[in-house]
Amino acid sequence: APAPADAPAQIVVGVEGEPGDEAAVRWAFAEAAARGAGIVALHAVGGEFSPRRRVIENMELAEAVAGMSEDFPDVAVQPLVSDRTASQALVEASEKAALVVVGARTRKSLIGMGLGRTNHVVLHHSRCPVVLVPTS
Repeated sequence: APAPADAPAQIVVGVEGEPGDEAAVRWAFAEAAARGAGIVALHAVGGEFSPRRRVIENMELAEAVAGMSEDFPDVAVQPLVSDRTASQALVEASEKAALVVVGARTRKSLIGMGLGRTNHVVLHHSRCPVVLVPTS
């Protein structure tokens, strides 16, 4: 998608809470620092959850972006835990973002890079440009 002309200086990064997230999170922070933008660190749970689980999910999200503030002190971070599915939350967030960054696990495919369902949906329905950062 083209960059929206009125998009805020905001980059959305999808965070699963998995070890492979670091590459996408670091890439998003570096890009935000270069653009003078802020980060929305988005973690989607995919359903309703209890207040106790919300605390746990918030802690996991905070852990996933921990250390980035030291490396990129000028980048403001807004953590967001969503009850939507990852693809729904990322597409919705793309409406108010200049860029969406997601990790992409490489899968064996006969032609090109094999992408998962979430990446496929985000690539086709995002309202702003999308960056797929390969993870191991």
